[in-house]
Amino acid sequence: MIAHNLTHPVVSAYFAEYRELQKLCLAILRHEALGIGGEHDQLYGVIFDVAWLWENYVAALLGDVYQHPDNRQHLGMVPIFQGDDGLPGEMSVLFPDFYSPARRQVADTKYKFGVNGIQREDLFQLITYAHVLKAKRTGIIYPDLAQTTQFKLGELTGFGGVVYKQSLQVPQAAKSYGQFVNAMLAEESQLKTEMIAR
Repeated sequence: MIAHNLTHPVVSAYFAEYRELQKLCLAILRHEALGIGGEHDQLYGVIFDVAWLWENYVAALLGDVYQHPDNRQHLGMVPIFQGDDGLPGEMSVLFPDFYSPARRQVADTKYKFGVNGIQREDLFQLITYAHVLKAKRTGIIYPDLAQTTQFKLGELTGFGGVVYKQSLQVPQAAKSYGQFVNAMLAEESQLKTEMIAR
């Protein structure tokens, strides 16, 4: 793909503004140093919200089985308190990434490769979701290099509920783009089975 883009740069006037993006992407893929300042190709900055991309990728996989609130637009918020009680503004609502009232399940995405355990703040977030939404199951969904699996961390004391972590393997051994696509489709299918069948 890199060689093709090097030998076939964007030349159409219609796509002229994409030429600079193509050059930047090629430099990143080729691990070339990008100069700031005195060089002829200046970098003005690139920002990717990978956590947001990961969340929306998982939303596309899960389809409409789970509700996916639009946290950026403050749509689909879950109130913490009943009625008008509680704290003002965003302190009185939750923004779970995914929940299903019918299934009594809540899931949150975390873009953290190789999560060996859930961090304390993540655990408290999951417990809060489980309590407020009366969820039977709550967990995180994260990318992993090793496998796609759902691992039960334990059952909560008090009101109960299972806390789990769900990985989605990102295949590393593919020899071609086609192999990667096929391997990724298999991993996605497994994740959907584990998230929807339970």
